[in-house]
Amino acid sequence: SVGFYDDVLFLSDISCSSSTFCMMVGNGGSTLSGNVVTSSNPTGDQSQWIPTPLANILVSDYCRPAFCLAAGGSSIASSTNPAGWSGAWTVLPIKGAGNLFAVSCGDVCVALGDGAFEVAGNVSKINKASGWTKVSTNWLPTEVSCVKSLCVAMDGTGHVFVGTARG
Repeated sequence: SVGFYDDVLFLSDISCSSSTFCMMVGNGGSTLSGNVVTSSNPTGDQSQWIPTPLANILVSDYCRPAFCLAAGGSSIASSTNPAGWSGAWTVLPIKGAGNLFAVSCGDVCVALGDGAFEVAGNVSKINKASGWTKVSTNWLPTEVSCVKSLCVAMDGTGHVFVGTARG
């Protein structure tokens, strides 16, 4: 079954934690800007996708069962009940983060933005500003993927950064 979401041009990322839960994030230029859009029936029609307004322009998301992150602007939003209303989300400004545009978690969470990694030493620290540490780079990573203690980041010119968590 294939569904269709009318405002798809303004959705910038999607993550599914299972075949029964997916989340998309909305970026600028639409009524979905700053929203997480979740579904417990991702193959259903548009009415099965529920927008939840948060803050900022969201450009990246990451989900696993009972835990999701969204990143955009200089903020990270997290929830252990991502299908819940906006009160189920914590929005945390990350001081000095610049524009965040990619996020992923394993044993640690990594957010990418403006020439730096923002790293949360472990998932339990993601809702505390002190839990995030800036790691500067001399290149601009654009994508990141983490699993367990491994995170791999890359840019569009062939640079690949491989790191392991010390949490």
